[in-house]
Amino acid sequence: VDSLSFLVNRLLSLTRYQENGKILEKSTFSLEELIESASKKIIPLAKEKKISLKFKLIPGKISADRAALWEALLVFLDNAVKYTPSGGNILLKTKLVGHNWQVVIKDNGIGIDEQDLPHIFDRFWRVDKARQKQDQDGYGLGLALAKEIIDLHQGKISVESWVGKGTTFTITLPQKS
Repeated sequence: VDSLSFLVNRLLSLTRYQENGKILEKSTFSLEELIESASKKIIPLAKEKKISLKFKLIPGKISADRAALWEALLVFLDNAVKYTPSGGNILLKTKLVGHNWQVVIKDNGIGIDEQDLPHIFDRFWRVDKARQKQDQDGYGLGLALAKEIIDLHQGKISVESWVGKGTTFTITLPQKS
């Protein structure tokens, strides 16, 4: 029941954001505090797996939809913890580049094969289980949802990944979207 509820909620969120381009409820807030808030949600799972979370956050404000960005960040953080082995490391870093914020989430997890990278933001797409090194729950909706949210904020996402070495997601967001 919990799994089905999670799936339905993700589908509803994705649909809500895609329907006529969800109207964003913008406010100005601390990006650093938002990242720390989203991180608190995944800290128990990270501690359970003995994963070290490191932060290099600079203070600063962003004008955006706080709830939507929180949801997108949670997707990236949850994936980083899910696909990083016990004892691994995750780095969360922010930097201001011109009038854009960059949020970097870097892990030393299982990585993503180069041939799979073009598909990771597709709905319901998951790495073929025969090649997957870990059996992880999920429906292939999280990254599609996160991308939709970042796109609505006129942001960009880049990803670099090396199998067996880890993945780095860089989210670029305008200070005022």
